[in-house]
Amino acid sequence: MIECLSRKSYQPPSIPAPHLTIPILATSTAPYADALKRASTNTTPATNIRTAVLEEMKKSTIHSLEASSAERVCSYELQEQEKRKANVVIFGINENVDAAETFSSLLSTCSVAPPINPPIISRLGAAKENKARLVRVQFSCSDDANSLLGNLSALRGNTEFKHISVRYDLTQHQTDIRRELTTIAKQRSTDSKVFYVVGRPNEWRIVESHKRPAA
Repeated sequence: MIECLSRKSYQPPSIPAPHLTIPILATSTAPYADALKRASTNTTPATNIRTAVLEEMKKSTIHSLEASSAERVCSYELQEQEKRKANVVIFGINENVDAAETFSSLLSTCSVAPPINPPIISRLGAAKENKARLVRVQFSCSDDANSLLGNLSALRGNTEFKHISVRYDLTQHQTDIRRELTTIAKQRSTDSKVFYVVGRPNEWRIVESHKRPAA
């Protein structure tokens, strides 16, 4: 979400594929992972995801201890999604470049005023030779993140940021969902039509764009 998953409700992604199987968090394991998967695909708007998961587990007569584990998995996922609403991740900033300076230049190019509260800027993971790590920018509120994400069109054609992209900070669960949708979009694409994924986290949808036939 940005309109991300709140702690009280869950808005499932709009998926034009009727039988899409959504991968689950790598840390979750059978039977409650299965329940989380079923709940993710079957819940309706305004349905409490925790309640939905536990109901799915009751259908399979899962032991209460496992239901408790499912509750923890769901709770952690919801908290992570809520926390990441105020973040963005930046790809392509070289290791030998100051990430904070690049971010400042990025804001200026996108005509976004620097936030009142300076964000926390950090690289993710251990450094690897010849590979730039992702840069996470943690704003104090989601409005700052939305302001930047909403003005990225200003980067088009800008050679300074040719190899840099800014994206939502997704959990592993959200990343898996989007990857699956992207795979479906590619499978549907033809020489005359191309399908791609658009929308904010948990509001993704597959749309169609017509390509001009080659001359």
